Amino acid sequence: NRCELCTYAAGRKLVPWWSINPHQCRTEPCPPGSYGDNGVCIPCAPNTFAASPESAQCAPCEHGQFSGAGSTECEPCFSDGAAPACDAGLQAFASVAAIDAYFALHPGDKYNIGPRKRMFEFCHARGVCLPCQPGLYEQGGACTPCPFGEYQPHFQATQCFACAYGHNTSRTGAETESDCLCQPGFE
Repeated sequence: NRCELCTYAAGRKLVPWWSINPHQCRTEPCPPGSYGDNGVCIPCAPNTFAASPESAQCAPCEHGQFSGAGSTECEPCFSDGAAPACDAGLQAFASVAAIDAYFALHPGDKYNIGPRKRMFEFCHARGVCLPCQPGLYEQGGACTPCPFGEYQPHFQATQCFACAYGHNTSRTGAETESDCLCQPGFE
């Protein structure tokens, strides 16, 4: 009897020894939540899944969904409704739409944390604390626009700066001192 190399079908694992016919290669399907590669079942990595047995690869979770290792399906992010407690100048977000909207306002912000590359991390943490953006300040856990006559040029602020005497802003949420305009009757 000669030993011959077994061939492996994708999505299947090799069963090392079969008492009925010890010289025949035998395989079994890999279970859901894993994929078969070179005769070995490998659990799906976090944020991927395999719903059926005998999978040749794991599929990635869609934007707004996540999974743990060895998952058979992805679950929606933030489905438990809980939000983290945040430090001063930060607001808690536990909604994919709200996080996407946050990054759409300042896609190149100085924190450089884009939603696509970090959304899985946010999902696993069950939320994220993000800094109040320029024009906003944190008040009672929420980012609030600076009122008329005030501005805020920084991220993660807890208060706004007052415009100089005789100046006012044309809108709430002013971001720079140049948004403070000289009012009629002042020079």
